[in-house]
Amino acid sequence: MASIISELLDKGFVLPDHGNSTLSAVRSLAERKSDEKKLFMFIDGFGYNVIERYQSICDSSQLFKKSDVQRITTQFPSTTPNILANFNSGLETSNHGIVGGNIPVSEDGTIAGSLALATPKALGVSGDPRIMGLEASEVYPKPLLINSIKERYSFAVVTHEYISNTDLNLFFFGKGYAIPYKSWEDGLARTAEAMRKEEKDFIYFYYDGLDHEEHFFRLESKECEKELARIIGGIDTLLAAATECGYQIVITTDHGHMPKDTGVDLNRLGIMEYLDTHPWGEPRSAFLKVNDGKESEFEDFFEKNISDKAMLVESEELISAGLFGGRSVGKELRYRFGTHVMLPFDGVLFDYVYPNVKPETLPKLKSHHGGLDQKEMYVPVIRYNLE
Repeated sequence: MASIISELLDKGFVLPDHGNSTLSAVRSLAERKSDEKKLFMFIDGFGYNVIERYQSICDSSQLFKKSDVQRITTQFPSTTPNILANFNSGLETSNHGIVGGNIPVSEDGTIAGSLALATPKALGVSGDPRIMGLEASEVYPKPLLINSIKERYSFAVVTHEYISNTDLNLFFFGKGYAIPYKSWEDGLARTAEAMRKEEKDFIYFYYDGLDHEEHFFRLESKECEKELARIIGGIDTLLAAATECGYQIVITTDHGHMPKDTGVDLNRLGIMEYLDTHPWGEPRSAFLKVNDGKESEFEDFFEKNISDKAMLVESEELISAGLFGGRSVGKELRYRFGTHVMLPFDGVLFDYVYPNVKPETLPKLKSHHGGLDQKEMYVPVIRYNLE
């Protein structure tokens, strides 16, 4: 165990600090003292490198002047489905196995999109790889942490109208709790209104606009700079309502972003010759189930074709080292972690196109996440100090 941790650190990877992570920060929100009121803002893609890149925007804001800002780690894999599952259940990844945007949903290797559970084109290994009407409860853990918050607080969740009534959102938060919004500004206005009505004393706000801009334009783009200024400026306008109504504000995220400099085409390399099912996870952390008896051949294949761009680790080593939280995984979930994980180095992403998917229909993303680089793993937690 010590050797794999040393190897990961020697390669420059950042390991999750489970005692000082986004999950530990969110778990603490469920605790309640007296008549506390809280606003939790989940700003997707708001890595610590965003603050470092746009220091002047942050430093000039009232939010940063009046808040404690701490650099912490997210969990691994550093991807939205995993962190959503962690936040809403209060469980570590080792207890649910939501390791990426694509995951196995059965031991036979059938793979589905973890954020699009009802899609008619969930991906698998048989002749017609389709899953119809997959239920969130079949894939995700129960929202135990959200239920605990509901028991202690009058709860509301503020999400964009395009996701507020999805099956996944309803599974996490239940019916009757959503405050849908049409835009960032509309979401802020609805949150301020909810504060001033004093009907809700725990408000959970989710926004993914920054993540979108980073995916399509990269962090250093004018689009990202403009979006960040919009976000920080908007939160500044919310501070008056928070102070007036006595709301604590805690802001954190799921991951930062890694710009794509080099793509590794796993289809072209012929990786399926060695695998029992298609790779899953994320372009920045590829989970594999290597065929029994082909481990040595696959390791030779990796050494020849990929070893200068990524590190290959047996899944069991990562589990035993505690990278997913607990140091063991239950038998019913073990298949979701595969036999091996490929961890790309700085700037490298894995490209893999599933059967029945036309490459030209896939979005052309300029950055991604899911790995163990500091750009992905270091994130802020911002705690606004009530005056």
